[in-house]
Amino acid sequence: MHAHIGIIGGGMGGLLLARALAEQGVASTVFEREAGPGLRAQGGSLDLHPESGQRALRIAGLEEGFWKLARKGGEELRVYNSSGQQLAHRIPDEGADTAGRPEIDRPALRDMLRESVPEGTIRWGHHLVEISPRTNGGFTLRFDGTEDVTCDLLIGADGARSLIRPLLTDAKPSFAYSYVEMHITDVDQRSPEISELVGEGTLWAFGDSMNFGAQRNGDGGMRVSLSVPGEEDWMENHGIRANDPEGSRAALHEVLAQWSPTLTDILDVTDDYVVPRPITTLPKDVGWEHHPDVTMLGDAAHLAPPAGEGANQALLDGALLAQSLLSHGVASDGSMNAQQRAAAIADYEDEMFPRATNAVEHSLQMISIALAPNAAETTAKMFA
Repeated sequence: MHAHIGIIGGGMGGLLLARALAEQGVASTVFEREAGPGLRAQGGSLDLHPESGQRALRIAGLEEGFWKLARKGGEELRVYNSSGQQLAHRIPDEGADTAGRPEIDRPALRDMLRESVPEGTIRWGHHLVEISPRTNGGFTLRFDGTEDVTCDLLIGADGARSLIRPLLTDAKPSFAYSYVEMHITDVDQRSPEISELVGEGTLWAFGDSMNFGAQRNGDGGMRVSLSVPGEEDWMENHGIRANDPEGSRAALHEVLAQWSPTLTDILDVTDDYVVPRPITTLPKDVGWEHHPDVTMLGDAAHLAPPAGEGANQALLDGALLAQSLLSHGVASDGSMNAQQRAAAIADYEDEMFPRATNAVEHSLQMISIALAPNAAETTAKMFA
């Protein structure tokens, strides 16, 4: 098989790119390692920013669909300290129907993107294991258990552990902090008290240089999380393991023993679902020498701690890369000559590098604030 444009990774950035190209009649192929849609947890909800995520959807012709799925009430934010005292409460402007940063569930957004691309664009069950440059340009891609594929233009949208990244840079992710994710199904029915405590959006509680959060999702569930600075083996040393949800809850209660039960009682309602996740980040200065046949977007290019920028920047990367390819004469089948590809990649990367560097710096700054000893007071002042 040959693909003129091969996109590795069917996350939001890769799918947005494929959609923005298809909207203008240009074919591409997305190679996704999952065997099919909905087989992997997609996380909670995210807020799409007007200048990035919403702009990307507008470029791809998906803005109307987004507003049908967006939850304006999801912008509500309540800030607490570890004693259970509410320090700030941000309520969204109900009159602003098409402004601000409304929430959308990640699965709903990904489904919208997936359904917006032509049938056959996504090749499921394609786990990339090897990349070989071709003598006449482009690459040969070897997938585990499927046929080899050749492509002229290779685009890495394959996330934090990108296999495309080593083709362009020696930068490697480094550990930032520990993150534990849990979930509450049907929170309104299981615990009306917690539902009322969190409200329609997000609760952030800060203390002891930790961030304890609860975020409502559009499916009636709630995502619960704890972020902790320190050593990479912190979760293992505290007995927080994916295969032991009961023991993990007990361990988290011990970690938060000095916190108000108003907050820590949330742990007792969580499902038997625990995901200990080390958060990693790439160096804040994003950049590499232009290569005429390969580029990256999203976390593959500029991995940063989750602070509201990652998905937004990935979507915008996809949209602007599509625009650059279109402006340099990509044909309907995705073909371009070598000079066109090189120029399109250079234009995209010249815009993306400083923008992504700013986004990574912002994310690092926000996480530094959230995991500082005075995080509760600082965050409350930001959102008061």
